[in-house]
Amino acid sequence: MQISTSMKKIRILLLILCSGTLTSQTTITSNTVSGIWNLAGSPYIVMNDIAIPTGTALTIDPGVVIKFKEFTGIDVLGQLIAKGTSSNPIIFQAKDTLNWSDTNSVYGGSWRGFRFYPYSTSLHNNSVFDFCNIKDGTTKLSYFIYSEQNLKILNTNFTHFRTHYAIGGSFQNSNDGSIMSFITNDTQDTIQIQNCNISNYKSSANAGISVNNNKGVVQVQNCIFNNNTIYGDLIACVSIINGEFTIYNNTITNNVGKANGSRIIIAFCDTSSKQLIITKNKISKNVFGDPIFILTARKTEVDNNLICNNYLPATSCSHLGGVLTIRGPNDRNYFHVRNNIIANNYNRYLAGAGISTEYTYGEISNNHFINNSSLLAPTNANVVIVRFAGNILIKNNLFYSKAAAGNVDSTNYIFALSEVIYSPPPTVKIENNFFPNNFSLNVGSQIDQWSLPPNFTGNLSTNKYGLNPGMLLPTANNNYTVDATVANFQLAPSSMCIDQGNTVSCLPLAIDYAGNARVTGSNIAVSYTHLTLPTNREV
Repeated sequence: MQISTSMKKIRILLLILCSGTLTSQTTITSNTVSGIWNLAGSPYIVMNDIAIPTGTALTIDPGVVIKFKEFTGIDVLGQLIAKGTSSNPIIFQAKDTLNWSDTNSVYGGSWRGFRFYPYSTSLHNNSVFDFCNIKDGTTKLSYFIYSEQNLKILNTNFTHFRTHYAIGGSFQNSNDGSIMSFITNDTQDTIQIQNCNISNYKSSANAGISVNNNKGVVQVQNCIFNNNTIYGDLIACVSIINGEFTIYNNTITNNVGKANGSRIIIAFCDTSSKQLIITKNKISKNVFGDPIFILTARKTEVDNNLICNNYLPATSCSHLGGVLTIRGPNDRNYFHVRNNIIANNYNRYLAGAGISTEYTYGEISNNHFINNSSLLAPTNANVVIVRFAGNILIKNNLFYSKAAAGNVDSTNYIFALSEVIYSPPPTVKIENNFFPNNFSLNVGSQIDQWSLPPNFTGNLSTNKYGLNPGMLLPTANNNYTVDATVANFQLAPSSMCIDQGNTVSCLPLAIDYAGNARVTGSNIAVSYTHLTLPTNREV
């Protein structure tokens, strides 16, 4: 009996001790912090702005929770190391979300985030977030994470964010509202954003990542941008100005841009830039004026992307080309658009939902343009538009569109448009493509100011025409609600496109969209192979 009573007392004492540990917290009132924040001191309650001084570091252990009072945030002049784990993430959140719904309040129910300032020495600090959950933030009139340092943001979720002003209000510039904004001051600087999730954010401006005056390397890989709503014009999920930038293997879906000029990806790259690579992304089911808009003077590669089921509501001339627009100031820019699936997109304006190029030179090869459509000109479907001066190679592509039952099949167009002041007119080389029998070349006669005829070159007899190119399981028709993400656009063994392509004068990738090794030379398929062929014949 005495043993049993003693055991009860020990158990009660342990419960009291454990209870005390669970309810412990650390209140931060100093202006500077460094050292280690561990689970024993969690949660950490930050009552005022704090700074990590130059030459010092703050390390945050897995599972720690940090809560910020309104108006407060972290300024990093040294190094911040926040490495959680998949099962024990670090959480950054507001202390109190009261007044969260008051969008006219600058910080109501939220905190201001992180500022990573330039190095005061030559040492690159390499701060990192890994397996973190960051929430309850406001972007005020700028950014939640602003960095001029090397920075890695890995395996991190951004949730419960908002802009501070009333929806539909004005904004100052294209960076307003960004959750993340970066300036790299050195060619050795690197920004890595991988395996992150930005979802359910409503903003009068950017809903994601902006990079300005970039001198270093920025990589956005394996991230999800989902269900964000942007109310401003000329704004994007990813906004780029200069530098070397890679957007790789991201999922960008169900986002909405309310203004005609809204963009999913917008890039402005001058002659100081190195290259822009957009590859292996899935961009689907978004509502934006121009899903991808690129103004560049340097190397640009848009390869192996699935761009489908996007709705383009714009009704102005700048949106002629559909899902991808590439502009360049002169022949210093040469672009490649290769191995992409562009399917079941819908454009409310004149010329379908394909590609527009302006003042630039480049190659459009080995792509599928499938079942795209237009409202104001319903007979225009899969469209490539070459505007003003430029030399464009259109080769080894597959164009196909099938209307729903009871409707007339759309026409597959290539437009070439040029004003007199942009003499000479575009030169467009069209070879080894598959077109339905209703294919048409068009010189833009519907619009008076475009009066110069284009120079169509190449051997047009190498193009193939027919009723059906022979794909395994394409989308059934050109309604933009038919889900292209579950279709199979690979060529069937009986396809008339097999061994009808040619890589002469173009620069194919080493593999096709399906990941098969590419066969080069003069005996290749117009598009990517079906997987059961004994030899890989693809473009």
